[in-house]
Amino acid sequence: MRRLGYDLDDPEFAALFVEGVRAADEAIAEQERWERELSLR
Repeated sequence: MRRLGYDLDDPEFAALFVEGVRAADEAIAEQERWERELSLR
């Protein structure tokens, strides 16, 4: 991460990073729910 210029020691950036990871996790979970529902039809 540091190689890309990201500093997780910066609380503001770390919070933004965590928010992004949570959003990605939710999007993945929603996709899995959609695929599961589609396969049950």
